[in-house]
Amino acid sequence: MSPINVKEYFYTVFFEPNPSGGYTITAPVFPDLEIDCECKSLEEAREVARHALKEYLGILTKHHQPIPKEQNPPQKDTKGFTERIGVYLFLESVNPVNT
Repeated sequence: MSPINVKEYFYTVFFEPNPSGGYTITAPVFPDLEIDCECKSLEEAREVARHALKEYLGILTKHHQPIPKEQNPPQKDTKGFTERIGVYLFLESVNPVNT
């Protein structure tokens, strides 16, 4: 069994309230990630964002793509909320096989 490597990544996430309820969630470091959720609370929206980021990072890892690091947290003129969301990513270390 290979050892497990745990890394934590932090990303800025914007939560904009929708007129009909819920939030639109975006993370600028992932430009194609935009979620319209019908969350009843900001806490629920945070969990949706955390789950989406974790899934996105998992896909990047699976396809051996680099995981972006946010150099300078972006600012957005929004009527919503801006937060830094932390996501744990569990990576299986690959040990070379002696032949």
